[in-house]
Amino acid sequence: MKKIYTIVISLVLFPFAMAQVGVNMNYSRDDDSSIQAEEKFISYSTLSTNDELSITIKGMYNAVADTYIATFSLLEIAETAEEADKKIHNKIQRITTELQNTIQNVKVKSDFVSLVPKYDYEVDKSLFSNTIHTEKAIGFELRKSVTITYHKQEQLDVIVKLCAKHELYDLAMIDYYTKDYESIRDTLYEVAQQKADQLLVKYSKRMNKDYSTLEKQFYEGYDITYPTERYTKYTSYSGTTAQVRSSNDLVVQNDKSPTQFYHSFQPNSHHFVIHPEVNEPVIQIHYMMKIVILLKNKDENKENDKDVKVLLCTG
Repeated sequence: MKKIYTIVISLVLFPFAMAQVGVNMNYSRDDDSSIQAEEKFISYSTLSTNDELSITIKGMYNAVADTYIATFSLLEIAETAEEADKKIHNKIQRITTELQNTIQNVKVKSDFVSLVPKYDYEVDKSLFSNTIHTEKAIGFELRKSVTITYHKQEQLDVIVKLCAKHELYDLAMIDYYTKDYESIRDTLYEVAQQKADQLLVKYSKRMNKDYSTLEKQFYEGYDITYPTERYTKYTSYSGTTAQVRSSNDLVVQNDKSPTQFYHSFQPNSHHFVIHPEVNEPVIQIHYMMKIVILLKNKDENKENDKDVKVLLCTG
């Protein structure tokens, strides 16, 4: 007896829509990709073969951090190691005191990075010989990292201004944390399971087959995208043509400073997004659920598989 199976490709209808207009970043493009639509690969969310029906659900949760850690790099140079350590210690103490008097629940910690000697050359000029340059230690360079823990994003402006007041300028990075990872994963699982149940009911009616009674296999996975991974940059400017009259003319161009901005992960292949509107850097938790339904019983006669016809529906 011949069997006819149909491969069903499900195109996801998103419960949200995102669009962007042409902006200054287009100036930095070397091609015309800003005006031509890109050809995109569409991954299957539902795939059926003779042996199994596979349903994949992808979701994402945009979570605002509840804890931030800003890391500054601090450098002091002095003639002795003791003097360098005293200067950097006093500076950190002044910063800590003023921050704690300004921001609630702020924590400041420092970490030793390096202590290296600095050298210069001592010049010895002799009347009857060549000038001698002798390397000589002239001081020490002490470097520490200062981490400041705070809990509201808008507090960063206050922290940066206060640190600059005490000559602490080098903000190296900011880490983002949330204490709700477990509850976020539970929420993603529940929504994904609802989506999968809805698709099973839909396909059961379409194929006139009760998939709920068949054996199933279950897979799931998580991933996290942090804001520090999603910053990009571009240089936008409109250049001028200089009319150089002679080879002696000098053309001086201004520096074109690159622009950096936060660009959140775009959920192009996701079925659902919780808190889709992003107006600040967020922690983006990705979730994937895959359910494989076994269409054949294990003891089914293998002779039925010798002559199989497969139809592909792409409409």
